Parts: sequence; C-alpha cells; structure tokens
Amino acid sequence: PFKVDLKKASGDNRNLSLLGLGEEDDWILNPMNLDDTKLKEKLFSRLWNKRAEQVSWNEKMSEGQYMEVVINQDYWGIYQLQRRIDDKFLNLSSTDILLKGYGNRDAVTVQTAYEIVHSRLPEEETYELVQDFFAGTDMDILNLDSFLDVNLFMQWASAADNDYFKNMFYLLREDGSGYRMHMLPWDTDMSWGTVWNDESGGFSYDFEASTQKLTLRKEYDLVKQAHPDLDSQMARRWFELRENLLTLENMTAVLQQEQAILDASGAQMRDREKWGLFYQGEDSLENLYKSIEARLEWVDGYYSQYLQ
Repeated sequence: PFKVDLKKASGDNRNLSLLGLGEEDDWILNPMNLDDTKLKEKLFSRLWNKRAEQVSWNEKMSEGQYMEVVINQDYWGIYQLQRRIDDKFLNLSSTDILLKGYGNRDAVTVQTAYEIVHSRLPEEETYELVQDFFAGTDMDILNLDSFLDVNLFMQWASAADNDYFKNMFYLLREDGSGYRMHMLPWDTDMSWGTVWNDESGGFSYDFEASTQKLTLRKEYDLVKQAHPDLDSQMARRWFELRENLLTLENMTAVLQQEQAILDASGAQMRDREKWGLFYQGEDSLENLYKSIEARLEWVDGYYSQYLQ
C-alpha cells in the first residue's frame, strides 16, 4: 500500500478531485494483494454504502476506484484509489469522536487498541469514554442497530479479519444521554475464501473453512447478555436484508460491472503478468461466485433456527 499526499509547489496541501471520489489531498493506494480477483472489497463497500444510504446508523465506507500504478517507469499493477476515513470524509461535527482500531488481539490497554483520529477532548478523556467498552464491562455505549449491521455484513462476507480491534473505525456520537458508538468496517479483503492458516503463519485459500463458520465481533456474547434476544434480532435483520439488498442478483450485478472494467482495460492481465497469483489459481472468479452462494446458503440456514 501507498499513502499519497498531494502538494503545491509551495509545499501547501493540494486538494484534487480524483476519479469522482471527491476533493482530497490525502489518498490511499490499496493493492488488494490478498485478493486475486480484485473484486471483494469492491463488492463489500458498494453494498455497505447502499445500506448506509438507507439508514441513519451506518456511515459510508471509503469506496475506491481502480487505477494502475507506475512509479519511475516501473509498473506496480492494479491498486484501488481511496480516500482516508477521517473527519473530512465523514463530515464530522466538533462533538463527534472518531477512533481507528489498530491494536492486535492481545492489546492490553485502550491506548494500544485504538488510535484517536478526531476528538475535541483531551487524549485522556477520549480514551476514558471507551475504557469500559475495551474492558468488556459496558456494552451500553454501542448503537445496537450499527452493531447488528456490522455483524451481519461480516457474516455475509466471512470477513474474519474485522472481528477484533483493527480494520474497524469507531464513531462516537452524542445522542441525548451521552455518547453512542457506531462501527464502520474497512480493509475487508480477507473474505469469501481467504483465511488465516495458523500452521503456515500466513494467508491461504480455504473454501470450506471460509463459507462454513461463524464470523462475529469479539464482544458479541457480552452484548447478548444485555440483549438476550440478540440472535433473534440478527435473524430478523438478516432476512430483511436478504429480501432487498443482500440478494444474489445485486451481488452479481456489482461483480459483473467491476469485472467488465478490469477486462476492458486489460489491467488484470498486466497485473498478473507482473505479480502472478497469490493462491495459485484457487481464488478465481468462478470460486468467488461459488463461495458467495455457499455462504448465503450457510448463513440462511444458521439464522433460520432463530426465527420465531
């Protein structure tokens, strides 16, 4: 990945609108190197953002556009140009607080679990707001609707790398009784077939392991203690989404549109000539379609047991 800062000759920041993504001076080039299809994050973000347009509790993800990168005449392949998620991207107010999870699974302090992106409060007071959430002693801070959607999208994509601190933004917004936390995922390329292999200590492609397992946030059981009907709420929300948003028709349309861009440009061929395939051909377009269908069938079956 690359971080790109646009500057004027004077050294001041230079805001430009690139590829229809809005004006920005601070950009990300995402190589999507865990995804041989280069389609998974596109599918996740486009459908998440459609959901965010429908409801008030979800913020939009940083949806990118394809580009090919050449540095000093050296070809680097396909990247996704994205805006950084910050106060400008989310149009935050002065009272909103935005944290970025950057700790690993064994983070022992709130400071090593979250980075402060935007807050009017001093650092100590900001961290104090989420200390009890980090410790697992106060789940009331969660906006439950946001929590439901995040978990359901993770289930849909088998996005196993978004279950702990990292690969998630945490937006704290005041409502009349204090702050409520809304979650916003990012970096969702570990999905639909991609898994972590403990034996090899690296990523691998495992169709069955990815499509037939539970994928939920780490605090799910704690939230369930306060909301004993959480599984039933998840089931009802899941089948609502399956009727109008998370349909195979919508997913197929997105994949076909994005694949057409890669095919017409010849970019995917050039990228593969440069780098080869991460999973030796297992993470193919055909297997992506199969994985999505298998995952939908598995999640449908899982939540059917909780319908009343």
